[in-house]
Amino acid sequence: MRTYLMKGTDLHEFSLEVGELRLESGEITDSNVTSGSRKFAKELLEERPEMANRGLCLAVSDEAGTIRLVAPMDTIH
Repeated sequence: MRTYLMKGTDLHEFSLEVGELRLESGEITDSNVTSGSRKFAKELLEERPEMANRGLCLAVSDEAGTIRLVAPMDTIH
């Protein structure tokens, strides 16, 4: 099992650790991260509505600190 750290970030100055993503298969793939990050972002925004509509992204990094995925938390129109 591999653990990935998730942070809410504006990619400039703001960064807040918001949770962990644990995967049995070991590697992040587009499909498992997309589905996992969408669900996580939705739940996070329900719990912390002040983070909505601020242009924040969910950044997922591996144990070494390498960013593996950056996905918007808000709906993009």
